[in-house]
Amino acid sequence: MAAASSAVETLEKQKLVQEVWTEHIRKEIATLKVNTHFSANPRTIVVITDKPNHCTPKPVKDIVAAANQMMAEERQYEAEAAQRVANLKDDPEYRLRKMFHEADMLPTEKLDMPITTSHEIGWDATRYESSPRWSRPRNTTSLTQYVQSYIFSKGVSPFAKAAGPAAPPRP
Repeated sequence: MAAASSAVETLEKQKLVQEVWTEHIRKEIATLKVNTHFSANPRTIVVITDKPNHCTPKPVKDIVAAANQMMAEERQYEAEAAQRVANLKDDPEYRLRKMFHEADMLPTEKLDMPITTSHEIGWDATRYESSPRWSRPRNTTSLTQYVQSYIFSKGVSPFAKAAGPAAPPRP
């Protein structure tokens, strides 16, 4: 009899455990929400660049074709440059103007792409335009204009002693 009652108790315990698990799974399914929409913020994505000396090998025929095309373009450019130099006389004023113009150019106007990583820092720079807010030009007052015209006409400062001529103006 004791064996039969213990078997019934184990069956009841198993039944209770089964009910608890079914209730737990029912609650989990009721609160389950499947998220099918994926979105990423591009500002928070971390991008790791390739190694600087990493390159993907290309087929040899592509390399040869690219080298031949580059050599042909270089020959054509050299011929055009020689023609331009022949047409342009050795004008020192032109060369000086050209030097100043090239020195004044922005990096993006001089080159197609940055050559070194240091170039990348200021690559998208724009021309500096000074703000009139920070500009303090030299202004003359009516008093300074009067003194300048007085010195110019009389040759003597109105503030100097009457005995001698005014000192020469400072450069």
